[in-house]
Amino acid sequence: MPLETSAWDPTERLTNREAILAYVEAALEDGDPAVIAAALEDVARARGLDAPSLPADARLPAVLGALKAWGVGLTVRAA
Repeated sequence: MPLETSAWDPTERLTNREAILAYVEAALEDGDPAVIAAALEDVARARGLDAPSLPADARLPAVLGALKAWGVGLTVRAA
């Protein structure tokens, strides 16, 4: 019997600030620039913002500008 799957859209779960912060934090902890860029784009879509795609090699000023525009801040802590 084949396994049935369905599409999963993370934006359906990004309905409040806490969920968004946890999602972005997890992407930052992963450390993969492609994962971080995808997470930021998901946040923009969840908030209904029409934002340009961030390339995986986006520079820090572009990422910080996107975060600010999307109402999300960046916190740094010791690993």
